[in-house]
Amino acid sequence: MKRTYHGSDEEAILHVGICVTTSPAAAANYAVHKNAGNIVTIIDIDTSGLSIEAVDYDFDDTESIIPDDCTADIVTYTDSDMWGREHTALMLLTEAAIAAARIDGTITATDAEDL
Repeated sequence: MKRTYHGSDEEAILHVGICVTTSPAAAANYAVHKNAGNIVTIIDIDTSGLSIEAVDYDFDDTESIIPDDCTADIVTYTDSDMWGREHTALMLLTEAAIAAARIDGTITATDAEDL
């Protein structure tokens, strides 16, 4: 089971394409940037049986994160928040990945920074 976090102005809704991070502090940065709810959703993902591919991503470029030939359920990559701080991110690409994910609640951005 992999614990991940999604920062926004409201509780995350699981969907194909959602991006999460393994860093609660990075999720808190995104939540604060949204300026409204400052909500960090805790999402546990059972990665057993899922294919995961590490991809290179240049976040200063406009190219897609996902290579054209990607068949993975989840891709991992190094991302950067709006202040240039790098963190590991995961993008859930398939319904199987969404089915393996479970929301385990929400916390404030301040509480996430303390994890």
